[in-house]
Amino acid sequence: MAKDDSRDSFGFASTIDVEGVFGLYKDWMLVLRGGWDSTVRESSDSYDGLIFNAALTRRF
Repeated sequence: MAKDDSRDSFGFASTIDVEGVFGLYKDWMLVLRGGWDSTVRESSDSYDGLIFNAALTRRF
């Protein structure tokens, strides 16, 4: 259930987030993230959103 300032009442919403951490060699780490967000509304204000992120980090 979700509600924001554009809604009069609570409604159904879905969010899925995934994260993977991979060790590369000895000093490097790769982090991959992805997510999906969706709301269901009776009006045309429904939306779906996707996000992807990658980060390469040197460990010390």
